[in-house]
Amino acid sequence: MSATTMVNRGAVNHGLVKLFAATIAVVGLAFWVNTARHPETLETTGNPLVPGMKAAINNITGFRVIGAGNQTLVSVNKNATGWAVAERDGYAADIDKVREFLIQLADATLIEPKTSNPDWYSKLGVSDVASTAALGVRLELDGLKSPVKTLIGTFNGQGGGGTFVRRNDEASSWLAKGSLVPEKSPSQWLQKNLADIPSSRVQRVEIHQAGQTLVAAKSLPMEANFQIEDVPKQRQLKSEFEGNALASVLSSLRLDDVRKAGADNLSEAVAPQSARYQTFDGLIINAVSRDQGEHHWVSFSATLDPVIAEANILREQQQAVKDFAAAEAAFASQPAATDKTAATASSSADQPASGSEATAPVAPLAVSDAAKDKLERMQKLQQEVSSLNARFRGWEYRLPPYTWSNMVRSMEELLAPPAAK
Repeated sequence: MSATTMVNRGAVNHGLVKLFAATIAVVGLAFWVNTARHPETLETTGNPLVPGMKAAINNITGFRVIGAGNQTLVSVNKNATGWAVAERDGYAADIDKVREFLIQLADATLIEPKTSNPDWYSKLGVSDVASTAALGVRLELDGLKSPVKTLIGTFNGQGGGGTFVRRNDEASSWLAKGSLVPEKSPSQWLQKNLADIPSSRVQRVEIHQAGQTLVAAKSLPMEANFQIEDVPKQRQLKSEFEGNALASVLSSLRLDDVRKAGADNLSEAVAPQSARYQTFDGLIINAVSRDQGEHHWVSFSATLDPVIAEANILREQQQAVKDFAAAEAAFASQPAATDKTAATASSSADQPASGSEATAPVAPLAVSDAAKDKLERMQKLQQEVSSLNARFRGWEYRLPPYTWSNMVRSMEELLAPPAAK
């Protein structure tokens, strides 16, 4: 055998050895990755994320969302009337939102085991929140037999849904069923509904600011548009609908955020602006708004004008009398039923009735007992005032920008540009 042949064979054998070693290395790496991402665990897929929670969900008394650096972001606690947000001085939480979140958590099951290697936690958002770089949050539940402290990572948007989690500081992480990432802002857990007074009920709106008063009013509820009073001569409104937005503020009124009312909040606030909303039935809502930094804070109070209320009740009772009289006249004008002959009755004995006979109208309370009707109407209005003030008292609200802007409009903003001369 030539020297050249022996050299070539040696080179080939050396190359095979290197290829074999590389193959072993790749297989070993793949095995390490697989075991790191799918750790051995006593848990099995399909088990609940929080064992026993579904059966004991009504025992839960609160939960906390804790973010990076062990900072408590949100604390929601059960009280005698419902749920409250601690970071907003105990303002009422949205019960439906709390219930939905807890039910979703109780329904969550383990789908697939993931990594138990701490180096991979950050990719799933399940790193310990003691780190200031943590992307996920720790959710702590109160009220169950065993403490619950679950790290909630990122939503698995690319893998068919589910949320990455790591329970009670265990090494193993999982993909769990459902979108379990909680809201991190206290304001997102608030009960945001404040009032719902439709503009059709509003009679008059007054906006006071900078020594000027802007008024939008109706004479009758059925009028289509609110009229702007004292429009300057030689000027016109942008449209006939300009006053309608001013009266829509209390319709589906919602807050963006809330804080306790107090003098400490006013140190940097500019002079207040106010608005007054009067309904046809005597309800009056007063609003005082202040600009503070980039936010606008508004406080509300409710009263009842008994003179307006009584006048409106009288009008409605008078209308009820007219409507009842018209209904009685219409009933009386119906032709009387005629007796059928024996032959007709016999031939139709087995046939169902073609329709029910009209019945005499029943007098409403406004007609049968006007005094009692008036008393009940006044009590209903007074109860509405009490309910509104129970919600408003002691709080200032940050409203959506479009709502607040309609509370501080000026006459100039409603007017079309002056005609060119």
